[in-house]
Amino acid sequence: MQEDRRQLRETLRQTYGTLKDLRKSLAAADADYMLHDLGALLSVAEQEALNRLRESES
Repeated sequence: MQEDRRQLRETLRQTYGTLKDLRKSLAAADADYMLHDLGALLSVAEQEALNRLRESES
């Protein structure tokens, strides 16, 4: 019985470690997507600013 509890604790500890690692990986992936989205938004904003500048010069 005590050996079963020890094994269960060890399994839970390993599972928790795996979940922590997974959470870190997902956070990094989310950050990459957010940076990509931010880059796309900046490109659109830059293009819009250039269009407005051209319109104001005409």
